[in-house]
Amino acid sequence: MTVTTARTEIEKFIAKYRNNAGQNKDRIGVFIVGYGDMVKETLSELIVQGFDGPIACTSTLTEPDWQPKDTSADHRIFTVLPRMTDPKTKLGGDDRNVVFFFAKETLYRVLELTAKDANPRTFIDRWKRGETRCRLNQEYLSNGDIIVQLEVVGAECWR
Repeated sequence: MTVTTARTEIEKFIAKYRNNAGQNKDRIGVFIVGYGDMVKETLSELIVQGFDGPIACTSTLTEPDWQPKDTSADHRIFTVLPRMTDPKTKLGGDDRNVVFFFAKETLYRVLELTAKDANPRTFIDRWKRGETRCRLNQEYLSNGDIIVQLEVVGAECWR
């Protein structure tokens, strides 16, 4: 689904959902995988067209530009936020744009790892070992990948 096809695709989904409501009790929710305007348009169309089930979004809805304007379904919309090492830490300001926040945290990590030794081999070894302080609750894998812990949240955290 794209921004331009959201309305017609949601119309098809709603028609199928309503026709099968009595027969198919398992089809009660929506899981949206996407980013940016596509998510906002899909959420908006679901609300406008009367979908009444829960909605889960893989993209965080922390930026107002990513949120539907209509707040009537907020209690049914769930998304994810990064879990922080200090659970009391809440993202504020520009950090509410989680994409920006991840990029900034990664840049800080690179700067910290290269500050005293810019040797690429040393950098890679230190990166893989997770030798930096980070506000994110994450796990460092031996291949250099990082698993960032996420928390499922409702509108009280993303609006």
